[in-house]
Amino acid sequence: MNNLFDKAILDCNRREFFRLSVGAAAALTLAALPIDVSAQVPEIKAVKRSLDDCLAMEPVKMAAQSAVIISAWDFILKTVNQIQDITLRHAVVELLQNPAPRLMEL
Repeated sequence: MNNLFDKAILDCNRREFFRLSVGAAAALTLAALPIDVSAQVPEIKAVKRSLDDCLAMEPVKMAAQSAVIISAWDFILKTVNQIQDITLRHAVVELLQNPAPRLMEL
């Protein structure tokens, strides 16, 4: 074991030592930085439904009554309303309201 340790010390020149020291210092500096977590978790009120109730629903109705889907849709609409270019905002809102392909209208 001492031979391996001695060899590791002898193989380390100044340049290699400096490179490793700078890397270690950078890693320690990044680890010490405070991380600001600004994401807010939306509060979602879930409604209990049986599997039979879910299977009896149509997919669109199921999505319309899902608290998770409603929360995600509200987030998307709030994000779209932050688009500053009015024509782009209207185009995105129209696309979200009617997602049918419009290839022939181009």
